[in-house]
Amino acid sequence: MTIHEVTLSSVAASLSRLYHEHQTLCERLGDIDVKATKAREDYSMAYQVEYIRLSDERENGKPLAVETRKARAFVATRDLRVKAEGYECSLRDVKQKIKSVEIGIDAARSAGSLVKAEIELAKAA
Repeated sequence: MTIHEVTLSSVAASLSRLYHEHQTLCERLGDIDVKATKAREDYSMAYQVEYIRLSDERENGKPLAVETRKARAFVATRDLRVKAEGYECSLRDVKQKIKSVEIGIDAARSAGSLVKAEIELAKAA
């Protein structure tokens, strides 16, 4: 096991890096959220349009059953649904990365407090 010397400078550098990473991830989260919202709306609208369109279709002279229209609309809008779900996955991924960076920030702050305490102890001795 190697021992790393922690200094106030190294803590400050770590906090700076983590802060910038956090800012970048938060901006990315906002961008993905907008895309996810638009993709969900595109899917929802396409599904509804397809479902309504299928209301006019007939099978053996009878209107399509509700469940048949739902299933066909579901299949017809697959690509849009998968795209929306992809954005949802990206949102969860970025949120998890943000939490990880926040844990790193907390750890760096704790390390900084420890270094400060050691400096104060050394001054007192």
